[in-house]
Amino acid sequence: MSGYGGPAPGLAPRRPGPLFEGSRGHDGGGVAGSRHANFNTVITIPASFTGGGTRMARMVRTPLTPLERERGRHLGALLRQARGERSMTDVAAAAGISAETLRKIETGRAPTPAFFTIATLAVTLGLRLDDVAAHCAAVELAADESPVGAAAA
Repeated sequence: MSGYGGPAPGLAPRRPGPLFEGSRGHDGGGVAGSRHANFNTVITIPASFTGGGTRMARMVRTPLTPLERERGRHLGALLRQARGERSMTDVAAAAGISAETLRKIETGRAPTPAFFTIATLAVTLGLRLDDVAAHCAAVELAADESPVGAAAA
């Protein structure tokens, strides 16, 4: 039989409409901390999950602080330095992430990557997690970038 013949035997047909719908304002990468870090995601929950009726939930991610973005840039620089002459593709593959994800982390476009992403990158690059954490924790904003300094200017 060619084409789509419906659901596999024993499976219920798919309900019409997407499970997740909505829009996210972003700069093409959907990265928190980017130019449009504050985005909304609307999730439609089907009636079968809610016991009747469809509910909508809105999640809003708060924008990152300047300090969080600066720490992300320092994290990226540390990882880039540790990578040395190795190719981004080889390191990313060894860590089990995409080269694009590694590129975003190294350039600061993904300033708050998941813990396990950093853990696998640290192992791959021969870094100790406590050293990575200490490097990022030591970052402080310059006086002209601090929220108080910006308000006073």
